[in-house]
Amino acid sequence: MLLRRTIWTAATIAAVWLAPAQGEALAQNFDLSWYTIDGGGGTSTGNGLTVTGTIGQPDAGVMTGGGLMVQGGFWPGRQFVGPPADSDKDGIPDDSDNCPTVPNPDQADSDNDGVGDACESPPVPGDLDNDRDVDLNDYNAFLAAYGSALGDANYDPNADYDGDDFIGMTDFGIWYGHYLAFANS
Repeated sequence: MLLRRTIWTAATIAAVWLAPAQGEALAQNFDLSWYTIDGGGGTSTGNGLTVTGTIGQPDAGVMTGGGLMVQGGFWPGRQFVGPPADSDKDGIPDDSDNCPTVPNPDQADSDNDGVGDACESPPVPGDLDNDRDVDLNDYNAFLAAYGSALGDANYDPNADYDGDDFIGMTDFGIWYGHYLAFANS
């Protein structure tokens, strides 16, 4: 019993003796105007960009390089966005590139279909309706143009295989050769 009483008394004295010190620590005024919030530092890379330094430190100042500027501190509700993606590295951002997977800085689109020439498959010879095959629909398209000349309403330059500005028997022979080649492929 004496041992229990001694432990209780020692615990009480310790609690009373430490209480003022804890109270004083809690009551102190702190000045944190010099603080830093460290985000780690080092080098961050992504999307073709490299940033060296700690982002999020109010005391980081301004860092520049490669045409970019990063200012220390926080930007609530904002996100740092680098230059737009350019997957094929042709200088045209993907969101406005008519062929984002193949470099084509000239953006050539000879058929004006919105797909760059560099991304289009080579045409299928004899395919007059552009559906990647040579069939009855192409035959009907050829027949609709047969006998026409440059300037006629039904003239189709794609059916003028010999390039003489008239769609005739020679053109049909060339088209039929394409049809046979496709049918046998």
